[in-house]
Amino acid sequence: MNSSPRISLAGEMGAGLIDGAERVMRAVGAWKKGRVYSFAVPQCREKIATATYSDQFEGDYWVARQTEFRELDPRTRRAVFDLLMRYSAGKADLDHCHTQYEKEYIEELVQIHLTEHPLAGAPAHYSCFSYLAQLEYKLQWPLSRRRFCNLILVAWHESGNSAYVISLAVSPEVAGARPGNFVEAQYSAVEHIEFDPESGSLKWTMATCSDAKGHIPAWLARMSMNGVVAQDVAHFLRWAETTK
Repeated sequence: MNSSPRISLAGEMGAGLIDGAERVMRAVGAWKKGRVYSFAVPQCREKIATATYSDQFEGDYWVARQTEFRELDPRTRRAVFDLLMRYSAGKADLDHCHTQYEKEYIEELVQIHLTEHPLAGAPAHYSCFSYLAQLEYKLQWPLSRRRFCNLILVAWHESGNSAYVISLAVSPEVAGARPGNFVEAQYSAVEHIEFDPESGSLKWTMATCSDAKGHIPAWLARMSMNGVVAQDVAHFLRWAETTK
């Protein structure tokens, strides 16, 4: 799994995507540790810490963030888990899915176009929902406007205590995208929400690899990636609090 776009989804199976996502999640802990970011959020008085990681993996440069919410009391941690499942994992319909809610708290995501795309080969112990997404971002200079095309699979574990959101880069043709006035960029990502009801622990991990395309050198695009992915934690928590 990497940022190279799929030019066909023939034979793509839900179980195979889960296998790839699990490989990524197992690898994150061994990646190079980066900065730990701390953000003020409305759920507690202390700032929430988010660790970042980066490394080469499966032929691409990946960055990851991981938040364990240790600053929260058990009751609030459980409430945040419920918010993550409701809005980050979302529901199995296009009007209330992961991407619809993501557009609410990611300012740079300015336009989305979604089409259901069921996958065969559902993984054991998971219920799944999949769709094709065209995502238009108005990014900060020097990246400007970019379009990303993805197959997105959301998988909820039967325990009710975890979920995956898998975003796989696909070509614009696979996504049914029409030409437009933006650069065609690519990214793949794995997000994992994991709650232990016995200990009350919560872990939210996201790993991504991308290619901004255009005339931007890879080293320049990578400079800000850790901070950008970490900030999404604060953006989500601040927005989610307004939905109560």
